[in-house]
Amino acid sequence: MLSLQRYILLIMIAFTSLQAKSHDILSIQTAIQNKFLEYYPNLTIKHLDIKPLGRTPKNFDHYQVEKITISQASLKRNHGTLSVLYSSPTKKKKRFFKFELDATLPVYISSRYIKKNHPIDENYLTLEEMHFKNFSSKPIDAHYLYDYESKRSIKEGKILTVHDLRRILDMKRGELVDATIYDGNVILTFKVKTIEEGNIGDIIKVKRGHYKKLKAKITSKTTVDIVE
Repeated sequence: MLSLQRYILLIMIAFTSLQAKSHDILSIQTAIQNKFLEYYPNLTIKHLDIKPLGRTPKNFDHYQVEKITISQASLKRNHGTLSVLYSSPTKKKKRFFKFELDATLPVYISSRYIKKNHPIDENYLTLEEMHFKNFSSKPIDAHYLYDYESKRSIKEGKILTVHDLRRILDMKRGELVDATIYDGNVILTFKVKTIEEGNIGDIIKVKRGHYKKLKAKITSKTTVDIVE
């Protein structure tokens, strides 16, 4: 028969172990919430539930959470799995958990048909708060307004994602721009036609006349410097 002192000691050990496990779950929940908020800064999280897959291994009380990994694919939906790497002074073990997220996210939806290469602004979009379920790609936020254009035509009623847009190019293909060559103290300026597109600082191909192709660095929206 256990003595009262030994019984109390066993209760304290069990309670301490339970506290440690509860603390681990809380730290995992916090880490997962932070990962989602880093990916979706405007996400409103109402509840996050996580459950271990399988039983807790024996002699696991001395292990501490070392690393939590959740895939990009899992960040695009409200349920999935994640891995947690635990470590002790001598060993490391990995456990898997499933999660379910209850959250809402504001998304921009096209309010009319948008042509390819059209600048994006609020006149073509409506902002709606949606229940976070499953996205094939990350929805855009306000950061993508005004400095971006459509990569392709977008039908009315579509949730706009980062794959639908691209940054408005400083220089497009087929433009006639001023090119400069620096050769010692000699500076030559002439017209060239762009045969590639890009932004300031990019190296693109340009054409002088009908045949001569050159490489040039974009220096402004209307000028390039010949580099080769």
